[in-house]
Amino acid sequence: MKRLVLLAFAVAAATSAHAQTFGEPTLGGTACRSGTTATITGTALNPLVVIDGFVAETTAASPMARATCTLAIPVDVPDGWSIAVVGAGYRLDASIAGGTTATVSVEAFLAGQQAPPLTRAIAGPLSGPFVGASVVSPADRQWSACGGAGIVRLNASVLLTGDAPAASTVTVGQLRIKLAARPC
Repeated sequence: MKRLVLLAFAVAAATSAHAQTFGEPTLGGTACRSGTTATITGTALNPLVVIDGFVAETTAASPMARATCTLAIPVDVPDGWSIAVVGAGYRLDASIAGGTTATVSVEAFLAGQQAPPLTRAIAGPLSGPFVGASVVSPADRQWSACGGAGIVRLNASVLLTGDAPAASTVTVGQLRIKLAARPC
């Protein structure tokens, strides 16, 4: 029994040793204007950003719309540890008219670095929830400096284009970041 308690304590200590903390996200872009909110939930290595107010929509009079949202999330990394973005994802709800395509793009990276965007085209007529995710290969991971403060960046956009006058709506409700930590 003592071994089990010691093992559980060791696992908890190792997990908290590289558990960075996040600050309040800063939002910008055409879809994340005043009134849009973002909250961070989930775990230290798998935070979930829930967004309220990120909407792209077309009308019969305007069959094209582009909505963008950029987030800057401060992160404190404990001394002796380094982090890297190893994946990104999204969850959205859409009602896309026939003849309309929604192109969704999400990229996640540490400030000062670059990452390839996760891009998906969804052609209408379709309606319902949609999810997407990407993974950064171990060879392409870009690690932060050892310990200290940094910023995780998320850039997301939705482009709606239609060849016929019809209303379509895409609401992005969640953006996900997958992080990894290693000793340095």
